[in-house]
Amino acid sequence: MNLSDKNIEIMELLSIYKYLTISQMVRLGVSEHKESIRRMLKRFKTTPKDLIVKKSFPVHYEKGRLEDIYSLSKDGAYFLADVKDLELETIEYSTDKKLFFQDYAHRVTTIDYHIKLRAELKEKGHTLDFIEFYFQKEGNNRAKNQKNRLKAKTRVNLEDGSYIIPDIIYKYSDQTRDYLFCVEIHMGKDTKRALEQIDNHILAISQGVVSDKYSYERDNRVIYLFQELSTKEAIEKKF
Repeated sequence: MNLSDKNIEIMELLSIYKYLTISQMVRLGVSEHKESIRRMLKRFKTTPKDLIVKKSFPVHYEKGRLEDIYSLSKDGAYFLADVKDLELETIEYSTDKKLFFQDYAHRVTTIDYHIKLRAELKEKGHTLDFIEFYFQKEGNNRAKNQKNRLKAKTRVNLEDGSYIIPDIIYKYSDQTRDYLFCVEIHMGKDTKRALEQIDNHILAISQGVVSDKYSYERDNRVIYLFQELSTKEAIEKKF
C-alpha cells in the first residue's frame, strides 16, 4: 500500500475524533495547507479496500458548499489495529451510512468542541478519562430486551421513564479529583427547546441519574453552548 506516516496519522485522528473535515485536520496539525491534506487523502484511493469514508453534502442554501466529512471505515479500523499493534476493540469507526445533512453544522461544532477540549486539557496537564457523543450508538435493534435496543451512547434515563441525550458526556481528571460534564450545543434560536433541555438537566442532577450511570460520586456539571448570542441572552433572563 502506498500510504505514508501522515496517512496513518489521519486514520488515528479519525479514530479519536470520529469525523473530521480538512479544516479540522489543519487545526490538528496534519499540515498547514489544505491542498497538502487533499493529496494525502488521495493516497487512500490506491488501497484495495476503502480505509476511510468520505461524505459529501448538497449545497446549503445559506452557507453554500459544505466541506466533505471523513471518517474511519471498518476495514480502516482493522488496518490501523494491525499497523499500530492495537486491540481492535479500542478503535472506533463509522457505521453511519446517512449523510446527516440536517445535523451537519451541529456535528461539526461538536467535533470542534472535542478538538478544543483535548488541546486545553493537554496544555493544563489534565487527563481525559472518557468522552462520548450523541451520534455514537450502542445496543442492537434485534435485541428482544428493550433495554438492549440500539440507542445513543449518551442517553440517560430519568425516573419517570423519559430521558435526555446530551450532545457530549465526558470526564476528566486533574491532580486532585475528577469532573463529569454533560455538554449541550444549541444551534438556532429556539428558546423553548433550550429551556426544556436545561430543565431536564436540572431534574437529572437532582435525581443523580447521570452520576449513577457513570459511577460518579458527585453531581455532574452541565455546559450549555449557544450558537446565537440573542438566544443565550433570552435564556439568561429566565433565571
